[in-house]
Amino acid sequence: MILRFKNIICKKRTYHKNKVNVKVIVGLGNPGEQHRRNRHNIGFIICEEILKKLGNPKIKLKFNGEISKTNYKNKEILIVKPLTYMNESGKCIKEIVSNHSVSLDNLLVIHDDLDLDFIRIKFKRGGGSAGHKGVASIIEKLKDDNFCRLRFGIGRPPEGIDPVEYVLEDFTEKEFKLIKENKENIVKAILDYMEFDIKYVMSKYN
Repeated sequence: MILRFKNIICKKRTYHKNKVNVKVIVGLGNPGEQHRRNRHNIGFIICEEILKKLGNPKIKLKFNGEISKTNYKNKEILIVKPLTYMNESGKCIKEIVSNHSVSLDNLLVIHDDLDLDFIRIKFKRGGGSAGHKGVASIIEKLKDDNFCRLRFGIGRPPEGIDPVEYVLEDFTEKEFKLIKENKENIVKAILDYMEFDIKYVMSKYN
């Protein structure tokens, strides 16, 4: 769509909504061993479990991220861990979406969520960032919020603990054990998204 204003031509940005054969699964987090088990890194943790399930496809460093290309149910899948640090996640995602002609229906971002009880998962399409800096960066870079998300509940911090500090703390041993015990169900939900669509998984898992 082209909008003309006097002598200025402005092209409305679109993200190839007609192309549907590539699905991108993005796990948000911060790179570095010191952040590996942080609550904020649940996106990375889940992506690592997906990669194990799919036979550990080769990882390439590209577009400021770790990218693994594989196939699932005859669909091309990219599994991505941005390496830009959380607040700049959008840089990586914008490059991937643009270079691989990804429909936003086929972009799933996995991130931690303070407003959900611990270990609850909820699929969502579109909407604001709810204060999540990684999601906000993606919205800002894409100039669009109509992508899919998987919110992973980490719960609210105890009274007196700053939420910023809380998300950068490691999961407790009890929490991490529960994540491991539930990893099959979490991964299955994402595989269902890969095979079907956001409406299907919202209906099944929310």
